[in-house]
Amino acid sequence: MARRPFRTPEALVVVSTDGYFDVYSHARRLNDKPSYRGLISELGSSVRGADGTLSVRPDSVALDAAVAVWSREQGAAAVRGDLGLGRTTGHDAPARPAAKSAAAPAEASGGKSSARSDGKAKAPTGGTSTVSSEAAS
Repeated sequence: MARRPFRTPEALVVVSTDGYFDVYSHARRLNDKPSYRGLISELGSSVRGADGTLSVRPDSVALDAAVAVWSREQGAAAVRGDLGLGRTTGHDAPARPAAKSAAAPAEASGGKSSARSDGKAKAPTGGTSTVSSEAAS
């Protein structure tokens, strides 16, 4: 396994020949963990082998270009942590706030909700129609 560092304006990207790359901020200290760990496939098909490892030499122009393009598009976000931690952590995306229930916006805006406290929908009232007067309006 060989590792080659690429210093880009956005980040320090260290590519490994065994299928991944690490992204560090420029203020990296010796024992820092990477801000992001990505797969070679993220750099593009021109540098990825069929087995997911690096298909070009570590000193190739193609790899240099692929890292430069990826870093320009994603490097700053990776350093900030916007891309999650990457492939080895099990946390591939940043945590998102929990979604509110569908009834909450209607109640918050003063509208009526058809949800009951036990979670079941109200049965239609009157006549043989299956559409409630709220839904029809």
